[in-house]
Amino acid sequence: MPNKAHKYGFKSYMLTESSSSYILNWSIYSGVKQSIRDIVLPLCLNLEGEGYTIFFDNFYSSPKLFIELKKHGIDAVGTVREDRLQIGNNMKTKIYTLNTNDYIFYNDSESSLFSCFWKDKKPVKILSTLADLTVITKEKIVKKNQEISNITYKIPKLISLYRKNMGGVDRFDSGSSHYFFEHKSNRWYIRIFMHFLEIALRNSYILYSKDTNSNINFINFRKSVARALVKK
Repeated sequence: MPNKAHKYGFKSYMLTESSSSYILNWSIYSGVKQSIRDIVLPLCLNLEGEGYTIFFDNFYSSPKLFIELKKHGIDAVGTVREDRLQIGNNMKTKIYTLNTNDYIFYNDSESSLFSCFWKDKKPVKILSTLADLTVITKEKIVKKNQEISNITYKIPKLISLYRKNMGGVDRFDSGSSHYFFEHKSNRWYIRIFMHFLEIALRNSYILYSKDTNSNINFINFRKSVARALVKK
């Protein structure tokens, strides 16, 4: 994994609940080359017809995958790579000549997919099965020449939704990385078992906090689980 901070290890794919980072499903990369479809669909099909929306980064997003998910009753929103978009050169020119905070919506009538382009520092490209063309007003703090001021700007709701709901896996990794009990081993299945145990601990903590309204932090929860196991 040359582009990762940790170059060596095993690779896993995760589906998480966006607000809590609860792991709903996961799979281990087995070394066999797979298409994006073959990775994503087995993780998602237990959500079929339940009205869920899945948020993707641009590694996974593609028109073909989103259309297939929609057929299974699952909506999808994600940033998308330009070479996967089915748009002409005229639209590409419009995207790259947008002024800051300007936006364009594009509807592909054949596939019923919606694309949204918004200029931040660079163009942000969103692909979606949700037909939401709403534009909302937001506020941000800007510091310029030692002066701080609040400015308002317009942003498509789809991009705001993406920013709000993307990052469940990153939050899981961040919450677990501080306490992960990594054991060195030449046996690969031990490393996978430890990872599985970490997922079980983190998910248990999320459910416990939700069901009991407890303010216990994750490290103290881990200690309480360890003490309970030792007693047994």
